[in-house]
Amino acid sequence: VEVCEGQDIILNFESYGYSNWTFEYELPDGSVVTTTGNTHSDQLALPNISPDEGGTYTVTYTNPSGCSNTETFSVVVNALPVVGTSYTDATCKEDDGSITFTFQDQSGRANIEFSIDGGITYPYNVADNIGSTTISELAAGTYDLYVRWGNDECPLDLTDVVISDGGGCATIGDFVFDDTNFNGILDDGEMGVEGIRVQLFEVGNNTAIDMDITDDKGA
Repeated sequence: VEVCEGQDIILNFESYGYSNWTFEYELPDGSVVTTTGNTHSDQLALPNISPDEGGTYTVTYTNPSGCSNTETFSVVVNALPVVGTSYTDATCKEDDGSITFTFQDQSGRANIEFSIDGGITYPYNVADNIGSTTISELAAGTYDLYVRWGNDECPLDLTDVVISDGGGCATIGDFVFDDTNFNGILDDGEMGVEGIRVQLFEVGNNTAIDMDITDDKGA
């Protein structure tokens, strides 16, 4: 049996011919669990299994006449990826946000891969011994992060990341008015001016990034 860390495992055992069988389980750590029931079947539950619960399990089942049989089986528990996340917001109207994953080198693993769409696709596959990787050129939005090993094993849902536009975006607002006394202040009685074309330019390259035309109130 091969599973991933954190799974709930139930091992089923069944014998025939008698009721009231006794089932004795020897666990990998050497401890023994014994159950006796009114049937010839039993279950060994291993909820939220951890890597240190992997190993060889031995079950001995004995009927009321004293006849017994012993079986052994192996449970391999694959550790989940250990991953941290951080991010940077996008700047105004740019797809330049990023998400950085940091992770530990896991023995026996070669690659680790990441999803930003809820585990639908895993387009980001890197060696698991490089420590971190960054996904760049991301637009503002919510990203549902998943990780799994490079052989598609042990997918893990990570905390969602919300990338914002970073704030600080210049916008066209307020209104244009007729400053009849030329004091640069909106005084009582000074009216808005309709039909004025207002443009917003990006500093440094003189590129217009927004435009508006005032309405009948100058807004």
